[in-house]
Amino acid sequence: MQRHLAALLGAVEEALKASVAINEKETKAAIARVTSSEREAGVFRRAVMTELARGELPPSYREVLMSLMKQVDVVADWCREARD
Repeated sequence: MQRHLAALLGAVEEALKASVAINEKETKAAIARVTSSEREAGVFRRAVMTELARGELPPSYREVLMSLMKQVDVVADWCREARD
């Protein structure tokens, strides 16, 4: 989860730097990485939610992890929205 979020935020940072430098080609490439990272984060979230739904962890742990995953997904969505 940390790896996916770091990749997403790194892509957002690259897009901002390229935009400030008025480098259109690099800005477009970084925005494409933001989109790709957000998609990967969504796939990862769904996989984790499926695993959590199996119920191998105590309910309180599942609840905390599901809440964390939803919050990370919101951050990923905001990053995607920021590119528009």
